[in-house]
Amino acid sequence: NRSTYPLKTMSIFLGPSLTPHSAAFNKPFGKFLGHHHDPDWTTKWTNLAIRNALLLLATLFIFRLEKVYFFQVDLDALTWVTLCIPEIGTVLFFESLLLIGIFRFGSPNSRIPYLGFYIAHGLLYLIALIEHQFLIKTGTQVDATLITYSIRHAQELAEVLGSGFDMGLLIRFIVVVCGFTLGFTGKPHQILTRRSLPYFLCGTFILCPVTLLSAQPTGGTSIPFTSKIYFDFFVPYNKDILAHITRSVSPHVLYQAPELISTDTTQQPNIVLLILEAIRARAVPPYQTPSQGIRTPFFSKIAKEGLVFDSVYTTVPHTSKALIGIFCGMFPKLTQPIRESTNDPFHLRCLPELLQEVGYRTTFMQTAKGEFENRPGLLKNLGFQSWSLQEDFTGNFKEVGYFGMDEFAMIDPAISWVKERPGQPFLLTFLTITTHHPYQTPPMDAWPKPGEEFRGYMDGIEHLDHFASTFYQKLQEAHLADNTLLIIVGDHGEAFGEHYRRQHDVVPYEEGIHVPLYMYHPQLLGKARHVTGLRHHIDIFPTILEVLGLQWKGQLPGKSLLTTEGHSFVMSSCWYTNFCLALRTEQWKYIYHYGRMMPEIFDLSSDPDETRNLLSTVASTTQDEAWKNLLSLKISVDHFYDQYSPNDNSVLVKRNLP
Repeated sequence: NRSTYPLKTMSIFLGPSLTPHSAAFNKPFGKFLGHHHDPDWTTKWTNLAIRNALLLLATLFIFRLEKVYFFQVDLDALTWVTLCIPEIGTVLFFESLLLIGIFRFGSPNSRIPYLGFYIAHGLLYLIALIEHQFLIKTGTQVDATLITYSIRHAQELAEVLGSGFDMGLLIRFIVVVCGFTLGFTGKPHQILTRRSLPYFLCGTFILCPVTLLSAQPTGGTSIPFTSKIYFDFFVPYNKDILAHITRSVSPHVLYQAPELISTDTTQQPNIVLLILEAIRARAVPPYQTPSQGIRTPFFSKIAKEGLVFDSVYTTVPHTSKALIGIFCGMFPKLTQPIRESTNDPFHLRCLPELLQEVGYRTTFMQTAKGEFENRPGLLKNLGFQSWSLQEDFTGNFKEVGYFGMDEFAMIDPAISWVKERPGQPFLLTFLTITTHHPYQTPPMDAWPKPGEEFRGYMDGIEHLDHFASTFYQKLQEAHLADNTLLIIVGDHGEAFGEHYRRQHDVVPYEEGIHVPLYMYHPQLLGKARHVTGLRHHIDIFPTILEVLGLQWKGQLPGKSLLTTEGHSFVMSSCWYTNFCLALRTEQWKYIYHYGRMMPEIFDLSSDPDETRNLLSTVASTTQDEAWKNLLSLKISVDHFYDQYSPNDNSVLVKRNLP
């Protein structure tokens, strides 16, 4: 009898006493599957679940085809099937859990199971659409922490989220609506009978562990097709080949708040710090490739007549976090939430505060909206005396992107501010915005079209060069330029799909973390030159203290840009919590993906574009030393912030924010 074949097969895995027709099996399943219910009712629900599972898988399959086309990924058949297994298992597991809940707690006369079934599938389709759209737009995947961040900052991000709407999103939305609608339209075709229901449920629960084993990290720089939400849920069960190193390292002391031994300075130049939004090193001279052409005459002049630092890296490729490294000489807290801008106790003493102790005035200007990520709170914590944000500027200046304004709005207020108190030294900081996504450059009325983003980005850099040149000319007219130390630095880089990722938040490759740095003051800095060695944002703070001749005590992880040979290695962390870390040495680049992908190792001397992962060829002893350096530094940063209790204010610098 053909009906005995499945029983024999099941008995191999479950034993003859636990096959679907045995008493031992039917007793617990009868309890959970509702054997007291109408057989037609349970069969209808089972077939409805299967139909919805097939439609959901069809939708995910369409999305997967678009990913392959969009990212131009060449996958063989075996790899394709392997990548599909986790999603198949996840969908079947989801449907099985729904059926168990319905059969256990529902009844033929209740409408609640129908409502719950509709809502659950609607949410699943919505999550699939959001995750796919975010991946297409950024090259990275949405996760639970990003969703939480978006909900908390929904008002600030309204225009940002709106920027993701395009014709492609409309088509994807129609696909999702069709899949959801077809799942609940008409009478479901009978695929399974009640007699075969235990086989279906048991099979899906056997398949689930198989999907866990199949969702191992992928190697190389392949796009992570498997849902990140799925992966985060099961990541504890996945093999992390660096777990043994993580357990073997211990933290060390990185930071003790700096204090001035004396307020006497050998010199007090004015300081203008120009922070360029999302400028990767290769986009400006002299870092850029010859094919890009010279589009920035002012930056070129500063590079030719001042100091150029060849290898400078950001702490985190996200502006609010990067500002901590620039102004405080210390890594920010390496988590996604921007705690640094809240009323939480602030652990650091930063440059603006120390400069005020020696008589400096300090201000910060940006043309981005101040409400985004609570910039006033961050600037208060950093120690600035005053600030001017987009909401404070007047005049007929064009808004750009979804939260920016033309940088030229800052020039006249800045010049007025520096003239207020003649003879008193100042720290004036600019933060630009034009080169942030969506790369709208004044006087453009519209954002660049898809495929033209990089062109818009380069136009934005040219605009920033013109802004910097105009401001410096006015500074010269005010007879203040000769005694002004000009520092120009990128807060982080920007990616345009070089490694399937876009923008910057989770880009550990060179385009995301390698930034330009110029310093210009011929009398103080000496002759023009290139400064080699590995450098970092955290080096700017101690360098300025050295230029002023200030003596201080404490401990910083950074070192002078002028009188040292640089670091033996530098670290950058992605913005998302525990998403990726990068370690750069003179020759090598190591990237750790926390088990989501296989670690990556690149020889930058022969492969500056990071295209060949040498993980399998580099000696294990060499790798272990690099991974230990990386993870030890990361753990030390975590330890510094974790050592303070949120309620212990005695050892913290706490400021009352507005």
